[in-house]
Amino acid sequence: MNLEMEIAFDADGINGSGSNQCDGILAHADAATVTITTAGNVTFADVLEFEEDVETSNALENNCCYLTTPAIKKRLKQITEFGLVTAEIGDNAHGPAIWTTTMVGNTGESQGMVNGYKAVSSNQAAANTMIFGSFDWYYYAIFDGAEITVTEDAGLAQRRSVQFCCNIDIDGKPVKGEAFSHNVT
Repeated sequence: MNLEMEIAFDADGINGSGSNQCDGILAHADAATVTITTAGNVTFADVLEFEEDVETSNALENNCCYLTTPAIKKRLKQITEFGLVTAEIGDNAHGPAIWTTTMVGNTGESQGMVNGYKAVSSNQAAANTMIFGSFDWYYYAIFDGAEITVTEDAGLAQRRSVQFCCNIDIDGKPVKGEAFSHNVT
């Protein structure tokens, strides 16, 4: 599978309407919602509400994580649990930013963290989106394998090239919608 296909699967799994698309997390009726009155203005209280929603549904697991956009990630790196801007407090006297980074293993790789849970950002999520949950409860199914067609023409032959086109029938849905909580504005 190539990167473009993986990006399309992710976008559909997050935003899909369920009509000729995957049943996306944001459209799933069983997923809990957190109302954020000002778009993009996520607070620590909202973070705690995401976690409470999933825990109330008996779906809080060690592998739960946050998914959001780069803009929300930037905001969460700039404010503390108390809503203070990190640049104003300097020495973190009022606690660390909501989004922190920790080192993983001996390889020097870093991992985003929000309140002790893994956190990632992606352009696949719509603007101002934040999702918390156990993504292990989202399933994809591929039907009938992949259909690959090959196009050969004189222009491609001169460049010693062959063009491949791949079609895949796929569907996806949260099999336990209660394992997710996302924001609405």
